[in-house]
Amino acid sequence: MSMLKPAIISLSPPLAATLRLLHVGVSIAALTLFANGCTFWQPSQTPLPSTASPSNTVETAKQSTVVLSETAAAALEQARLQVADAKRSRALWKSAAEKLNAAELAASRHDSANTLRLSNEIISLCEQSRAQLLFPPVAW
Repeated sequence: MSMLKPAIISLSPPLAATLRLLHVGVSIAALTLFANGCTFWQPSQTPLPSTASPSNTVETAKQSTVVLSETAAAALEQARLQVADAKRSRALWKSAAEKLNAAELAASRHDSANTLRLSNEIISLCEQSRAQLLFPPVAW
């Protein structure tokens, strides 16, 4: 039986350089996709069980009697609608989305003043972002 000899392929230098660059490009693309996947994935954070002491129970009972003012609740609802509309029209600014999260956090703490202030800022930002769509993307 005869043994098969491995085939030796000789590539021209430009072709070999092109293949090397292609290999490097594919490696960089794979690394970039992996890195982006790692930054977008975040583990779920489960809330830690709290130990309810008598003082915590009293504070919780006091906080439940404090409610968000009607104007703050209406402004927050209007801000949510404005953000949804801006998102639909692909004009949502990141700062408006971040302020919406802050306003909802303030509303969960029954902080009417901050909820109202942040909601008004969100509404203003969404109006500006939609108005920006009326202009050309680049003016030289």
